Amino acid sequence: MRRKSHGIKVIKIEGHSIFSTNLHAGSVVIDLGVNKGEFSSSLISKFGLKSYGVEAEKDIYAKHLTSIANLEVLNAAITNFSGETQINRNDNFCSTILEADSHQKSGDFVQALTYEQFSQHYGLDEIDLIKFDIEGSEIAVIDDCSDEQVLRWKQITIEFHDFVFPDLLDDVVRVQGRLRDLGFRQLHFSLDNTDVVYLNSRFFSSPLHARLLAIIAFKYIRGFKRRYLSRL
Repeated sequence: MRRKSHGIKVIKIEGHSIFSTNLHAGSVVIDLGVNKGEFSSSLISKFGLKSYGVEAEKDIYAKHLTSIANLEVLNAAITNFSGETQINRNDNFCSTILEADSHQKSGDFVQALTYEQFSQHYGLDEIDLIKFDIEGSEIAVIDDCSDEQVLRWKQITIEFHDFVFPDLLDDVVRVQGRLRDLGFRQLHFSLDNTDVVYLNSRFFSSPLHARLLAIIAFKYIRGFKRRYLSRL
């Protein structure tokens, strides 16, 4: 029988909100877009859990990600194909394998792999938390995953990148609809799509969802009042 949680605790790490009550020393986290490891390191420190991730930038990987306890990282780009891909850089946003504009500079080639290859490499099954911060590739990765794979994720925290790639907006809306149709409860912790959490209803109860919505509403009403009063 699957245990459902009725407690509530939301924390924010490196711009990503998460529901943390169900995280513990036996939890498994996937960190897609590890960067320097701050997100995973914080969770490892708080809960003693194990985290697995990918980071495409070779310099960041070599300098920051080879010796963090309980964090295993592949120097690769996760997408919907395997082989090799090229990193594109721009001063206005993080590196991406997507084409953003004419001002970007082509960078290193890096290994490309799918989510299935990544999860098989580490022997992963049910995932307590998966974080997406992969500069627009989140659409390709989720589209490439079967419903069965997605339903193994208990919680998703994701930064959609339609603010960088406006043409992705329709795909963002489509992916959000698919996740809701699969039974994920969608919670916005931002006024756009940069901090969105999805809770798998197989593991999280409906009363919890209602309480989270109340907390989020209170948070933004309070924030709006603070910003409004500061202008008076």
